Amino acid sequence: MDDIGFGYNSELLLSCVAVGYSSRIIGSSELKDVQDTCYSFSLNSSQECIGCNGLKNAENCVLNKQYSQEEYQKIKNHIIEELEQKDLYGLGLPSSLSPWAYNETMAQEIFPLTKEQATEQGYSWKDPEERNVKILMTNDKLPDSIKDVKDDIIGQVIECGHKGACNEQCTEAFRIISQELQFYRRMNLPLPRLCPNC
Repeated sequence: MDDIGFGYNSELLLSCVAVGYSSRIIGSSELKDVQDTCYSFSLNSSQECIGCNGLKNAENCVLNKQYSQEEYQKIKNHIIEELEQKDLYGLGLPSSLSPWAYNETMAQEIFPLTKEQATEQGYSWKDPEERNVKILMTNDKLPDSIKDVKDDIIGQVIECGHKGACNEQCTEAFRIISQELQFYRRMNLPLPRLCPNC
């Protein structure tokens, strides 16, 4: 349930991303051949792990520290008990633990929200930083055909078509590098009208 890219020959996954050949996994991502694990990332051929990252052939680990089976069970039960008291066990990690604001994540691309909607739902939001960008070429002055683009376009500060008035972390301006211009010419593509974020 609530999985993205869950893998082949897996079962009993809850709130996972990219998990394969695994079973009994909660709130974890990028696991392969892992069993009885929760809130972990990038594990391979491991079992009985909580809050671990980047382990291979591990078992009975909490925060990447290995314990005896008896110690592990005691710590695991304590963690689960605390999470259950806070109504957090069995869910993905809460957004309050994310180091990124909602509009800095892929969530904004898949489920776009306004700042008001995001904060109303308890997500943090990062306001755009004020930029002092000197636009050298406005968007409407860009040639429609790549054949009309001269080499002096390289390095110029070009205005983004959104002009910062969007929810895509608009940079308001962008530049074209020489390799990019060569690619557009080779593929007969017009110059972009939007910054890379947009």
